[in-house]
Amino acid sequence: HLSHCLYASTIVKNPSDYVFVTCDGVGEGETMSIYTIDNQYKIKKIWSNFYPHSIGLFYSTITDYLGFEINEGEFKVMSLSSFGKPIYEKKFKDIFDINNFKINMDYFEFHKSPNKSFSKKFSDIFGDPYLNLNIEKNFNRYANIASSAQLILEIAVKNLLEKAITLSGKKKIVLSGGVALNCKMIHNLSSHNLFEELIVPPSPGDSGSAIGAANFSYLYDKKTKSINLNTIFLGPKKEMINKNIDKENLFLKINLTDKFLDDIGEKIINGEIIASYYGNTEVGPRSLGNTSILCDAKNKDVVRNLNINIKKRNHFQPLAPILLEEDFEKYFLINKNIKKNLEWMGTLCNANDQLYKNYSSIIHIDGTCRTQVVKDENSLIYKILQNLKKKGSDILVNTSFNISKDPVVFDLFDVYVNMKRMNIKFIVMDDGLYQTKDI
Repeated sequence: HLSHCLYASTIVKNPSDYVFVTCDGVGEGETMSIYTIDNQYKIKKIWSNFYPHSIGLFYSTITDYLGFEINEGEFKVMSLSSFGKPIYEKKFKDIFDINNFKINMDYFEFHKSPNKSFSKKFSDIFGDPYLNLNIEKNFNRYANIASSAQLILEIAVKNLLEKAITLSGKKKIVLSGGVALNCKMIHNLSSHNLFEELIVPPSPGDSGSAIGAANFSYLYDKKTKSINLNTIFLGPKKEMINKNIDKENLFLKINLTDKFLDDIGEKIINGEIIASYYGNTEVGPRSLGNTSILCDAKNKDVVRNLNINIKKRNHFQPLAPILLEEDFEKYFLINKNIKKNLEWMGTLCNANDQLYKNYSSIIHIDGTCRTQVVKDENSLIYKILQNLKKKGSDILVNTSFNISKDPVVFDLFDVYVNMKRMNIKFIVMDDGLYQTKDI
């Protein structure tokens, strides 16, 4: 949890203005923790909660119960929750004490079984687990369970943030840990007028804590100076990854002139799905333009094909929009206290009437979107979006460059194989537009 805190501290200019909260499944015994950092970078832990009492493991148990993979499928539970009603709220409150963050372990088995998270007593109350989610009679029950679990999560984390504000006297919060990836929770928390600002780092889960561990070493050396991160693209450059791969054996040059942006825009407007693979790799679990699959958000048929047939996602999971920051208020509404998180898809926001009119395919059933805004005028994705505006569309769909359950592509061999599997013909790289060869 200390490494989570030290990663979270790298994304703000003045850490002493913030209270740092970590909430996840479990660290070295801790499941929740609260830290402050002073101007001399003295770190103080002011509160902790301990295993097995974990809102993260409670939510993972619901993930397991609904037939999804733990540590992978929690976002599916979050998406599914919008299709249901929290009719099991009272029963879940009997199982998880949202005020004292304590679990009744009679309903769980994650503390004694590597294969099953919930006990027979849990199933006796909520019914048989993980039947076919596509069968409507089961879908409604599971959606209601997901909705109820989502509500419990949001109330518990709200109480945790209230505790952090009370103990620290600070109303600016950085929330890290795997639970912070629940962007629906972040969106709903913003409406409580509880904090001045809530920031979730781009990679709040365990992979981000590796950066925090590096920061610990840096602080040990520098004493009062922290790493400060001003980019979300911390991975290696694509050219370094592929320095021993001959690109021209796999890809055919289509347009390497200054006009390749026009070519990309024309193809997207005409219904092509285009991959992107350039610059430095994104940090965190979400593709943010440099390693993505893109299509026109106006084209409902293309969006559906990408989501269901190509990415093989569930029907209750919408794809995410990406657009220029200057166009955000034309289509979306958001509370200012969480707006920073839009730069890396860290929260949801509400769709307005204009979005429903032109881009309904990207709106979730609850009227929200997990939106990314682009601010960097020098970035290639900014230039692609700017060119697309001239052709009549302000918004792209941006999804990760992989098939569901697979890792995001890493090198050009991954890129080629995934494009062939997904029948994507065109890809934009650092120096222009390419097409896959038949080899």
